Amino acid sequence: MLYLLSISGCGNKSESKSSVRIDANIVSSEQSNEYDSYIIYSVDSDINEYEFAEVTNIIKVRAMEGLSAYNRKVDANYEKREIKLEFNYEANWSDFFVETSACPNLLEFRKGDSYTDELVLNNDYINKATSTYDELTMNWAVVIEFNDAGKNEFAMITEEISYSNTPISIWLDKELIYAPLVREPITDGTTIITGNFSQQSAAELAMRINFPHLPYDVSVKDYSLTK
Repeated sequence: MLYLLSISGCGNKSESKSSVRIDANIVSSEQSNEYDSYIIYSVDSDINEYEFAEVTNIIKVRAMEGLSAYNRKVDANYEKREIKLEFNYEANWSDFFVETSACPNLLEFRKGDSYTDELVLNNDYINKATSTYDELTMNWAVVIEFNDAGKNEFAMITEEISYSNTPISIWLDKELIYAPLVREPITDGTTIITGNFSQQSAAELAMRINFPHLPYDVSVKDYSLTK
């Protein structure tokens, strides 16, 4: 069985603006001349300062994963529950980042092909994901590498279900992205997601998997991309 996620946003994307503008009610009253684009996040949950700092750090990590490492600035205002990310526009990446950077990004592995099946692994067991090109099949794929705990758990789970033709399904924010049948134990600490990927879509899925899980309600309040 093969399922592929059509990677999209979380339904909180606001209308794009044609140029950068200043909003005095946001984190900073002045728009930096160093950056041409921004995203303003609204933290909807009633969270304390420690939790707000955790959200801010997650946004920073996601920006490092999805945008140029030295090409961004993050300001946060706990009183307004707002975080402002400034950056310079990057073709092929900035639009996708706006659509997905506020998603919960809950990655789950379940024993079976239903979301009600037993949860066996989540984000905590993942080391990283990378997109790769298979020279034999001439197709793009996404390789998920587990950390040490994940490697051991995945080996035990795949050994258990390999005798029963039970699939192990992979879900991202409760959407099924892959559900292969397991026919033998997988002990090398990796699993591969295959399908009709382009180079871009494989890289986008790998980026999403590498985003840390965001356990609080966050939405994109406003954004501007200068293309």
